[in-house]
Amino acid sequence: MPFLTYLKGDGLGEVLDREQERYAGFMLMGQQIMIEDAEIPTADRELIAAYVSALNGCSFCFGTHEAIAKAFGADPEVLATIIADPDSDVVPPMLSALLAYARKLTETPSRLTQTDADRVTSAGWSEQALSDLVAVVAYFAMANRLADGHGIEGLDKAGNQSVANFVKENGYPMIQRILAPIGKESA
Repeated sequence: MPFLTYLKGDGLGEVLDREQERYAGFMLMGQQIMIEDAEIPTADRELIAAYVSALNGCSFCFGTHEAIAKAFGADPEVLATIIADPDSDVVPPMLSALLAYARKLTETPSRLTQTDADRVTSAGWSEQALSDLVAVVAYFAMANRLADGHGIEGLDKAGNQSVANFVKENGYPMIQRILAPIGKESA
């Protein structure tokens, strides 16, 4: 159960919805980082989000973003493998380079070096893709802390699939309510 009595246990969206003004920028950032066009495909960004959430031990974000990654076409075999062995031959080399950087940024960020960045670009990614990866990892550091800090527990399979279907169809939750007052259309 959530730590705060006013939360019913419906997921992180409940926290974000309750304090829309506070988290509007966070949700817009999520839409930009995770859904809008980028060199790293959306399925891979969502897969990285699930990976980072697993590293952080956030069951809510892991479950939802695992389902979202699948909804966007991530390979279920790769998804199942990355947690146990991100260097497995099942994981494409370009994705493996991103995962290695994401892991180090998540677990020991002060130990990142130019060599770590060079591994990403040597795998075929641009510097912009590396910057996009950093944004994904940073975004999920906050999302994981929001979920875990509020005591948000992971959803069941049907709940995760419901969130995945919504995000696949509409973008990140709340995005329509955030963009409507400022006269923008959702992506």
